Amino acid sequence: MLFSVLLAFLVGCNSKGTVENQLFNTTASRDGKIGATTISAVLNWHMVTLLKDNNTKQISVLYANDEAFKAVKQGTGQYNVGAVLAMVHWLEKPDIHWFGADIPGEITSIDQVSFATDGKNSPKPNLTTFIKRKSGFKEVLTPDTLLVQKTTNFILSLRRPYLPD
Repeated sequence: MLFSVLLAFLVGCNSKGTVENQLFNTTASRDGKIGATTISAVLNWHMVTLLKDNNTKQISVLYANDEAFKAVKQGTGQYNVGAVLAMVHWLEKPDIHWFGADIPGEITSIDQVSFATDGKNSPKPNLTTFIKRKSGFKEVLTPDTLLVQKTTNFILSLRRPYLPD
């Protein structure tokens, strides 16, 4: 009897790190650099919309920095220089606290659309894709201009759901 109580006590007592990893989804917000910013900075931007793809088991969230969020709120699609949108993609993982629910797992990639100008024309979107590697996030150069244009247009077509202010 005493042995079973002692065994239950030892099994039930976890280290602080294990408890924190169970209470907080630390895998979904691993930090790293993507271009001139960090992932934690992007995750603190304004959330625009959320997508879930049941076929690929992927969750994606579109974030906007302050400059881009002004255009998102106006709904005009006219972005100024300095505006940046970032679509962060996670693989799903089961939520250990909620049976049948999925939560974001590891970040797999980030598509970032930034707006710059040559001084003569209105700001143009520029897509940069970062893929997760063992050594961190690496920029991927995509020679397929049709894919770049399609991805950019998809991100720019996403709208914020109506939320009362």
